[in-house]
Amino acid sequence: TGDGGRSVIDSLDPNILYVAAQLFDLDKSVDGGGSFRVSLRGLTEPKSNFAFVAPFAGDPNDSRRLWTAGNRIWTSANSADDWVAASPQLTVNNFTAIAVSPHDSNFVIARTRAGAVFRNAQARTASGTTSWERSDVRNGWISSIVFDALDKQTLYATVGSFKRAATDAHAYKSIDAGASWSSIDGTGNSALPDAPFHTIASNPDNPAMVVAGGDLG
Repeated sequence: TGDGGRSVIDSLDPNILYVAAQLFDLDKSVDGGGSFRVSLRGLTEPKSNFAFVAPFAGDPNDSRRLWTAGNRIWTSANSADDWVAASPQLTVNNFTAIAVSPHDSNFVIARTRAGAVFRNAQARTASGTTSWERSDVRNGWISSIVFDALDKQTLYATVGSFKRAATDAHAYKSIDAGASWSSIDGTGNSALPDAPFHTIASNPDNPAMVVAGGDLG
């Protein structure tokens, strides 16, 4: 019981679903939500290392593969029956967003609440000692990160906090697979307002269209 977190439904079997609660308590159902059981075996990181609403994502290309992160990154290859570390400790600020490329399941990217980005192009074979490449966006709560629907090198991210500097933004874009980021807030009257943003998506039917959602709409 408690506050709800993120949920994932198995893309091949809708009777299998996962629901997360605060600090990444994870329950799994195999009967369409009729009953649940705790599914955290192998995940040994202290709950205090996880964000209150911890990142949790399924692999869009492999319904059995799941990802989460506290101060290190974790994965399950067997539908949350077992978890293994996919990195050493990478941060003390805990991760707030994680995403798997729909174009390549090996490419996983995760973001911390302090604005750091960690990415790995061979994540499916990563272990508890694997290094992840790092880049930085801005100081602030990284609320979401998504891959472009068509271009595997393009990603988008949102920041769920107000500006701390004049150069800060709320929506960012990378065209080099997360190695560098630039603002897409816009300028003048068409610019995004200075308010927290929490979600972003690209339109597969119109590559020039990106939609962001925040506290003001």
